[in-house]
Amino acid sequence: MSKPKNNTPKIKAREPNNQLFGALVLVSLLLGSMYMALGPKAAENAPQATAASAADETTGWYLYQTKRNKFFEVKYPHHWTFVYGGGFEGEELLQVKNSSTKVDFKILARSNRGYPDLESFLKEIDAANQTQPSFHVLREEKTTADDRPAIQREEYLIARQVYSIVTYIFGQDVMAEFSTEFPNARFINPSARALHQTLLSTFRFLK
Repeated sequence: MSKPKNNTPKIKAREPNNQLFGALVLVSLLLGSMYMALGPKAAENAPQATAASAADETTGWYLYQTKRNKFFEVKYPHHWTFVYGGGFEGEELLQVKNSSTKVDFKILARSNRGYPDLESFLKEIDAANQTQPSFHVLREEKTTADDRPAIQREEYLIARQVYSIVTYIFGQDVMAEFSTEFPNARFINPSARALHQTLLSTFRFLK
């Protein structure tokens, strides 16, 4: 007696698609290679570019040095207008102006005639200002300039109606008033502060 035929269709096992698998492996390898080539390099170069930009900000600026008293040197943008530079015995003045924005940049340096610290010098200035007010102090903070003690003030000059940032710098031999005035400003904004700090970063005492 013959056995009945089994008509149930056989299910053939699905073979892996070697072409698809190979393509996925290839894509993974390519992505990994791109990350290794570009990822670390981009991350490494980003901070360096930022630091280089900051370092290059004053590149090409004019370097001014006082001659008579050898008090200080400072840099300012080459396209700014030189107004005055010179002095007398024990005093030096530099004035430079941005003709387009009217920003006025000044440094007055004088021999220290017996002031033990910056506070005693400013106390004298403030006493004179109380007698005959010429400015309002809007903001004040202690800081340093050329590794010397300094006090920075934001002031409003009453008669001229001008906002100004002044950094008073103390030295045993020489003291300096480093000011930037903003005639067209209605208040002192972050860009004005940044400009003052950039100029101040180039200041150096020569003795």
